[in-house]
Amino acid sequence: MTIYNHVLHGCAPVPLAGYLKAFGVFRLVAEQVDPAAAGFWRDERFILRTVLAEDELVRFFVDEFKPTPVVAPWNNGSGFWPKDNKDNKAEFKAIKAIRTSNDPRLSAYNDAIRICERIICTRGFSEIPKDEKRRRQMKAALIGALRASLSEEACRWLDGALALTADGLRFPPILGTGGNDGRLDFSNNFMRHVTEIIGNETREPRESLICSLFYAPCAHLEKGAVGQFYPGQAGGLNAGVGFEADSRINPWDFVFTIEGALVFAAAAARRHAADGKAALAFPFTTLTVGAGSGAAAIPDEAGSRNEFWAPLWSRATHLEEMLLLMSEGRAVVDGGSARNGLDFARAVGQLGVARGIHAFQRYGFLERAGKAYFATPLGRVRVRENPCSSLISELDRGGWLSRARKIVRDKNAPSSLRAGGRSLDEALFRLAGDGSTEAVQQALIAVGALMAKVGRRPRLRKDLPPPPRLSRKWVRAADDESHEYALAAALASLTSLNGKSESFRLPFRRHLAPLDWPKGRESWSDTTESRALVVWGGRSLIRDMGLVLKRRLIKARGHGFVGDDNQAELPLHGWRSASLAAVAAFLAGRTDDTRIGALAVGLAWTTVSQAERSSVIECEDALPFAYAALKPLFAPEGVGPATEQKKLLDPLVLVRLIEAGRVADAVTCAQAMARGAGLSAPYARRAPAQALNPARLAAALVFPIAPKARERLVACAYPNLTRNEENDDNAA
Repeated sequence: MTIYNHVLHGCAPVPLAGYLKAFGVFRLVAEQVDPAAAGFWRDERFILRTVLAEDELVRFFVDEFKPTPVVAPWNNGSGFWPKDNKDNKAEFKAIKAIRTSNDPRLSAYNDAIRICERIICTRGFSEIPKDEKRRRQMKAALIGALRASLSEEACRWLDGALALTADGLRFPPILGTGGNDGRLDFSNNFMRHVTEIIGNETREPRESLICSLFYAPCAHLEKGAVGQFYPGQAGGLNAGVGFEADSRINPWDFVFTIEGALVFAAAAARRHAADGKAALAFPFTTLTVGAGSGAAAIPDEAGSRNEFWAPLWSRATHLEEMLLLMSEGRAVVDGGSARNGLDFARAVGQLGVARGIHAFQRYGFLERAGKAYFATPLGRVRVRENPCSSLISELDRGGWLSRARKIVRDKNAPSSLRAGGRSLDEALFRLAGDGSTEAVQQALIAVGALMAKVGRRPRLRKDLPPPPRLSRKWVRAADDESHEYALAAALASLTSLNGKSESFRLPFRRHLAPLDWPKGRESWSDTTESRALVVWGGRSLIRDMGLVLKRRLIKARGHGFVGDDNQAELPLHGWRSASLAAVAAFLAGRTDDTRIGALAVGLAWTTVSQAERSSVIECEDALPFAYAALKPLFAPEGVGPATEQKKLLDPLVLVRLIEAGRVADAVTCAQAMARGAGLSAPYARRAPAQALNPARLAAALVFPIAPKARERLVACAYPNLTRNEENDDNAA
């Protein structure tokens, strides 16, 4: 037996009409002529595998195929109500044509129409009530009666168009609001196009069928509405050769589209095990997120009819397998169903790998032409195993991410906060599908930027707590081994030497937002002391780092340089260390300061324990003498010879000299202080030879460096020379 692989060029994943057409063709062939038929996607086209040759396939649809009875008597304009019976409209002529037809292919359709008319008559319905409550009651009674009387084929349309639940009627977005899109009723338009391709003696349907299936040229397209399925054919201004074009459609396209939509029959499911109310779980459908694509924004979410994730697979699949996949069309993340597009993106890797899906085409049902809805393509999401997508779960501990997304969508939220929320959604969308270090960094940057905006607004701080501390997995996944990342991570790791002290707890993030630890739990604080520590403005890295350095030294002076167990310290200790090579690049202006600042603000919300302190491999690089002379005096544990007890100095005066542009004086003062602490200062009469930006030099003093790196600086600026060597050097 010969098996044919038909490439249906007219069935592409975009637009939605092309995607649904593929399902319609596949379903009709498998159910009515070839039960062994299979289908899959390849090179942006649907491949139909069947025993039918091309001419046999065409002949089947032209001469044999039986359409599904699609009727919607619950809608105004469906053709079943007295006001709808207008003989001068093609849509209403179609229902009459089917009802009086003797074609055996339309017998099931004829029966369904007669049942609908009988139920409306026997129930005494004369018109659809204008009152909303009465209209819902009437529709519920009518739909219940239809479900009890219609054939199984006709009930498939009911399942695809709407469902009755404990919460009332629910509608899947693929078929609008119960089989209609505004005033456009899908059922009577379907009837109209059915009568154009079945039993129409004035038109040959073969040419338009070949055009629909194989994208061949077609001499004539019907004038008619295409609804939400095919935005490019909706007509309007600049939609054709002239200034304006009519909406044109191939009747086969509309018929196949509706037939394909019936694959996604709705199914009622429990929201939660403890919830007695039932909600509708439509296959691969979630709440809309206005991110992850340039075609949607946060304001689009309010009026959206949700979004649909269309699965694409590359392995030949039979209809039974496909229907099973659609009936199970739920994505699970963190033990629960995906609630929105971002959750679905997080679950895509696990769901796709488990079901053999290689990609999802994302659609949003958005208002685009007045109040009309279009199935707007929102991008393609490839399925790949991405361990980094699990990082997003840490942000939603305690529901923090959900609360953050809700706050930025508040109608009173400032535009800058909305922009921050959009950036966070975009970054998390990318992270869900891309496990690169760049994607992780972008997510950290977005978190940090959003929290900087929240931290500056007392009203927002009441609604949103600080984010949960992100684990070391974030720190490792974001590390691209660049100088910028090394410096940002070192800066963000700043803390007091003994972080257990409640009275002197000084992590770097306290400079970003007012924080405190009542009862050992981090929260916002409105105390004067907490607000005074917030000095990070976010506009200039150099300026902000200089302010951080001064604020930490002033804080230490106010506490008498006392930490845990009366251990003297300067609050310049960090769990991560910057390499001297990175510091040298920073001093020379060879680093991206904007990136360092953005990364540091994001990394501030991560946690690194003492056991995970980084071991820095030092690289040889030219370091200015001024930095080598100044940095050892900022050692948290103090200054002094290695064999003696360290002496804690107060280097705040050095910072003020540097800020005044007196770098040479600051170096001279530092050498005098070092000599007083017991270090040898043989180069005390040498002025710094290299011109430095004073503000950049002060900023560089903030970066924590490893003890071995500090020893190297001491050996460079304060070598332990013999007295004769020192005198000879001073004389020189």
